[in-house]
Amino acid sequence: MHTIAMVGTYSPYARKKIDDLLPEDFNIIDIQKYDEFFKLRFADYIILRTLKLDGDAIKSLRHTKLIHRWGSGYDTVDIETAGKCGIPVLIALGINSAAVSELAILFILSLYRHIVTYNNLLVQGIWNRQDFIDQSYMLKGKTLGLIGCGNIGRLVAEKAIVFGAKIIYYDIFRLSPEMERSLGIRFVPLDELYSTSDIISIHVPAIDSTIGMVGKEQFEMMKSTAILINTARGSIINEPDLIEALQSKIIFGAGLDSYMVEPLPKNSPLLTMHNVVLTPHIGGNTRDNDDEMISCVLENIRRKQKGEELPHQNVVNSQYLK
Repeated sequence: MHTIAMVGTYSPYARKKIDDLLPEDFNIIDIQKYDEFFKLRFADYIILRTLKLDGDAIKSLRHTKLIHRWGSGYDTVDIETAGKCGIPVLIALGINSAAVSELAILFILSLYRHIVTYNNLLVQGIWNRQDFIDQSYMLKGKTLGLIGCGNIGRLVAEKAIVFGAKIIYYDIFRLSPEMERSLGIRFVPLDELYSTSDIISIHVPAIDSTIGMVGKEQFEMMKSTAILINTARGSIINEPDLIEALQSKIIFGAGLDSYMVEPLPKNSPLLTMHNVVLTPHIGGNTRDNDDEMISCVLENIRRKQKGEELPHQNVVNSQYLK
């Protein structure tokens, strides 16, 4: 019998579907809290969502052959320790891309058209069509600057172009001229992106070179009408500096799906602002996206179980594996 530990919280639909699809010689143990991590010693495979696996937890593993993140980020796993213990860490590369790119566009439109504010006013019985006309905008004709142009960034570009936006981007790995022409986007230096974009959307992983990369200096470069979208990781933005920029109207607004501390503290000033739209890190959380995620994760577990080669683009700690 082989054991899969599902670590973190999952939708009832996803949990049941995985159970239904597993062969009879597999069983599942659920681990939803850190004080249940002692159960990991029974796990042959780990599917990880919402919780973190630090080095000490990984060193305590006895039978684990593979750790698979439910998503594309891997900042919640000590990939170096896992590699030195001989455990590959995999991500579901590209699976969340469509859902997250849709959320990024939703943030832009919600901020530009004050959807949350109008909804709340109507719920209170207030019919107000006038007060926000001069603060409302179309996506048409705006310059959208992408920080990071991987799977998600490219999909955001494609969607925004349909609305009539112009796309510029910065990435440490510049796309080929052919791909830039195909997508209709233009590469610019990072400082130029900050100073010329009407909208800045972040699509980079949280690594040493990106953590805290957007702070006071960058906000001061931005237009006063600029909005910032973050569907990546909260640690990429210096959150106190963002709060100051929003309160002081250095920038127009922000749409955020991730935060420096999660869950977002109840006393966060972000919760009292009218120029932000907030969601609780739900970028990839759709039922149809779960179907694709499940297929990816279970296929990689099957490959490992059968001794087949794992897709190299999904393994994020190859450099540390013995």
